[in-house]
Amino acid sequence: MSIRRPHTASALNRLVSPPIDRGQLLRACGEDRALAQQLLYDMESILKSQIKRIIQHAVDDDFCIAAETAHSLKGAAAILGAEPLRLAACAVERAAKMKNKVNLQAAAVDIRAAARTLIEFIPKVFTVSA
Repeated sequence: MSIRRPHTASALNRLVSPPIDRGQLLRACGEDRALAQQLLYDMESILKSQIKRIIQHAVDDDFCIAAETAHSLKGAAAILGAEPLRLAACAVERAAKMKNKVNLQAAAVDIRAAARTLIEFIPKVFTVSA
């Protein structure tokens, strides 16, 4: 089963916020650009599986696992300076903890969009002005 959601205000926020704060990312990596790039590519592979996990658990009403997965992503996103992803993970975690299926499924759509935007931005982090 696929979860779909129309255009939302949170989607608009992602359009104006960069998917990754390059300065925050570099600070977290001790200004080591190679380490920052490696962390981003590692995050990309982890992110894909974690988003699938959140979507599946949202569909299955497994609130505990959805909340745990979102909490983990929230922390990783904060460290890497991926604020839109962090905010989306917060919404998933909050909805899952409240056992609100409608909000959880909506938040799952938002986190999938935030993850997609972040993944598309990874190759550009150090090639565009941020």
